[in-house]
Amino acid sequence: YDESKKGVAVYVDVEGDWIDGHQLSVPVGNRLVFENRPVVGPLVEILERYHHHGVIVVDREHLRLLSIFLDQTLNEREVETEPYPTSHDVRRGGFSAKDYQARKAEETRHFFKEFAEEVGRFVRRYRPDDLILLGTTENVKKFQEFLPESIRKQIVHTDRMDIEATSAEIRRKLGPVLEARLEEEEARVVDMLRERVRESHMAVAGLADTLEQLQEGKLATLVIGRRLDHRGGRCTRCGFLLAGAAEPCPYCGGDVRDGIDLAEEMIRIAEDQGIEIDFVEPTAVESFGGVGGLLRF
Repeated sequence: YDESKKGVAVYVDVEGDWIDGHQLSVPVGNRLVFENRPVVGPLVEILERYHHHGVIVVDREHLRLLSIFLDQTLNEREVETEPYPTSHDVRRGGFSAKDYQARKAEETRHFFKEFAEEVGRFVRRYRPDDLILLGTTENVKKFQEFLPESIRKQIVHTDRMDIEATSAEIRRKLGPVLEARLEEEEARVVDMLRERVRESHMAVAGLADTLEQLQEGKLATLVIGRRLDHRGGRCTRCGFLLAGAAEPCPYCGGDVRDGIDLAEEMIRIAEDQGIEIDFVEPTAVESFGGVGGLLRF
């Protein structure tokens, strides 16, 4: 076990010799579950909550590009510039102060243009969810002028950073900023859900209604409280999930098996449908029974 990791997920076949484990760079709550198939909810929460960040560190002569996910640096690239060519006459006579400043300004423009192209290639290759731009205040402001509008729109944070900082130092400094952004995103989606539910517009709340709309493919976003624990039923004939035990199935008349972990099942369905899942603090959706959703239509 790598002690630098902050969590672990272990899957074991109780009646066999199969075991699999995953060390995690982010904390995960303690949980012990016995089921007939692997429980994926906690891992899905990690993957859905944490973003893949592209980090740009720039000065007038250097560029560093980092791909960061789950507090790990996945990829890192450094770009070093070649000295700007100097004419033979200048090499003999040297620069005046004014000429030197003009030369350095032109050199910076040349390098920043080259750096902007490198950033574009980095974004196309690694496809980060957002970008963070670091450097001196002056360099950060100036460099943004060389970036395409599509890339500028991806920048969610700028800050000061030494070009020589290690990737670990960069992650440590960004940690509180990124955590605050996650909390803001959670608050924003909860506020949107509450407003839409209040106005009865493009939203659903409560376990039974959310479960029904999810299974009918009408959700755009599933908003679910962390550690939601609710058991329900599944029809053995049509497979439809029910918020409470019902006999027979109200949809096809089939037998219903109870004891189904509905939180786990909703997460699996949402993943299969490719819709967004927002995990939030349980108290934020307590009035909705722990779960709700934003509708597609």
